[in-house]
Amino acid sequence: MKKALKINIVLSILAILAFLSVLFPPHKFWILGFIGYTIPFFLILNFAFVVYWLIRKRVYSLISIAVLILGYSFILSTVSFNIIKETGENSFRILSYNTRCFNPYPRVGRKDREIFNKIIEKSTSLEPDIICFQEYCSYEIYPAFDVSKAMRAAGYTNLHLPNNELNKTYLTTGLAIFSKRSFIHAGEVKLDQYKRALFADFAFDQDTIRVYNVHLESLNLPDMESDSLTANPSGLAESVFSRLKNGFIDRSRQIDKLIQSIQNTPYPVIVTGDFNDLPYSYVYHSLREKLNNSLEKGGNGFGFTYNGALPMLRIDYQFSSKNIKILKHETRKDINITDHLPISVTYGMDH
Repeated sequence: MKKALKINIVLSILAILAFLSVLFPPHKFWILGFIGYTIPFFLILNFAFVVYWLIRKRVYSLISIAVLILGYSFILSTVSFNIIKETGENSFRILSYNTRCFNPYPRVGRKDREIFNKIIEKSTSLEPDIICFQEYCSYEIYPAFDVSKAMRAAGYTNLHLPNNELNKTYLTTGLAIFSKRSFIHAGEVKLDQYKRALFADFAFDQDTIRVYNVHLESLNLPDMESDSLTANPSGLAESVFSRLKNGFIDRSRQIDKLIQSIQNTPYPVIVTGDFNDLPYSYVYHSLREKLNNSLEKGGNGFGFTYNGALPMLRIDYQFSSKNIKILKHETRKDINITDHLPISVTYGMDH
């Protein structure tokens, strides 16, 4: 029993240190990015110790109960239970979706057209007021793969792209904001040399809201099935470690730039996108500290959004200002066309 108590105390101290790791940017202390990812394991272990001590000696369960209370925000970030609120006539819906370029490397084959059409059809059939695409590609040289044309036909006549993409004649890539509503103003935020975030201001009822579309630095994990990597496990481990480390550093710098823009915005904001980071990260905590997360306030379950080789990852989010009501969050598991699942959130204004 004494050994179990010592282990419990050590794990509790490590858990608290892990909780604190999300407060500091990995571009200054990169190891903190890795430490933050251990948080779910410490939550599970401390819950197990609560059960163990309730059976063996109840007073010792207070140690892990205290840890779980301190880490309560991470529990809320992991799984949510909400009563879905009624939507009114002044509510509006935003869809955020990483489309993986609407099926990469388009050809003129029937299968490719079917996938392209299915993504457009599924995205617009939900009838969101605004659609934010990440990994947006519009192949104007192939009429069958011209996204902007297909979206205009579906009623999304207002389009905002990064400035450096507007003059391309055959391929437009990156981010895009489509809307049935006109923009009051639109622009972009330079996050680093390569990454930008888009924003557009919309009038809703008597309010103006700024909507951001973001795609932070990718995880860039290597192909786990590559023959060269499976033949060299140490090389695979080194590659994964290096890419994760660089990703933590890049995303922490990018999110600081984004938050600086949010703080200087005169309007309530909604931030959507593919953040490529878990809820146990500096990126997530930095946004959650200032904004509400849509799953936490209006969704149910774990809300996993990654549809690729690594299961049970939530890396796509929508956040909003405190005075915007989150009425309903949906992770659309029925639209499993790309390596991400789209997020549909219904909002209302809290007057």
